[in-house]
Amino acid sequence: MNESRLLFETAVLKRYFANKFLFTIDGRKEVLLVGVKSQSGNIYQIRIELSEIYPIEMPTAFIVYPKGLKTFKGKKLPAFSHEMHILENDAKGVQICHFVPGNWNPNQSLYKVVLKVKIWIESYEGHLKNGKSINDYLQC
Repeated sequence: MNESRLLFETAVLKRYFANKFLFTIDGRKEVLLVGVKSQSGNIYQIRIELSEIYPIEMPTAFIVYPKGLKTFKGKKLPAFSHEMHILENDAKGVQICHFVPGNWNPNQSLYKVVLKVKIWIESYEGHLKNGKSINDYLQC
């Protein structure tokens, strides 16, 4: 990410997630780590991976903490699920579908990605209470 974009993203994130985010490098990838608290008080860590051409290419977003997220029935979340808006579920974490790829454009911000993942988290916690799919909450 170029320096001016990094300054922009950092300023926006500082405003809403002060002291709860970190930009770092993991191998060849730039990564944004963000800690969020759900409405019910649970803590989650979001990992957003940026490609070398971000913001042209959409970033990927994972829930990396807590590990081993379960379904309403106590089973491991599926590896892929349209109804649950999950693209992968592996050792890296649960990859969340946060944007339809065709709707991504370079004007989107990491702040918006974090917000969409936070909405997923709130929907997930609703799923844990009543078994409804995340799609039922998001109406996509």
